Amino acid sequence: MDKKKRLILIGLLISLFIGVIIFIILVRPGEKPSVPPSLRPTATAFPTQFEVTQFPTKTPITPSDTGKINIVGVEVNDFSKSAKMVNSAGDVLIESNNEFQMVYLPAFTQFIITAFGPNYNQSRQKAERELLKRLGISEDNACRLTVFVTFMDPADPRAGDKGNYNLSFCEHEP
Repeated sequence: MDKKKRLILIGLLISLFIGVIIFIILVRPGEKPSVPPSLRPTATAFPTQFEVTQFPTKTPITPSDTGKINIVGVEVNDFSKSAKMVNSAGDVLIESNNEFQMVYLPAFTQFIITAFGPNYNQSRQKAERELLKRLGISEDNACRLTVFVTFMDPADPRAGDKGNYNLSFCEHEP
């Protein structure tokens, strides 16, 4: 190992040691971290837990006999019946696979689609088609809903650009 690599390695080890010491000083044993668990980032949009007093609240999706529900004036299929999961806040995990995840947040009346992997465009298109199919609506009606599309591939330049995108077939931005 040459001298330059040794110096870099020693520098990294010293930095790591100092970081551990600072962490030990700032977080004493038995103390909880200062960031509440509900505010810690998650790898994907779901599961989400909210403090009821901090965020708007809405009643969870009320199933109807017709198999349809109304979201901001758009009549859609009742996707809660085939949901993969509904958490305690009423957030609905509509679909989750290795290409995308689709969530409905009733407190905000919005959908979040997270496309995974380096082929985000392909994953995004599949997710958008699945959204239209699950909701039983046209592209025009989908554009009337609040839908955010995010990407989980930081290597892609668009992923860090704005963070949230609209449905690809809608003209307006979220």
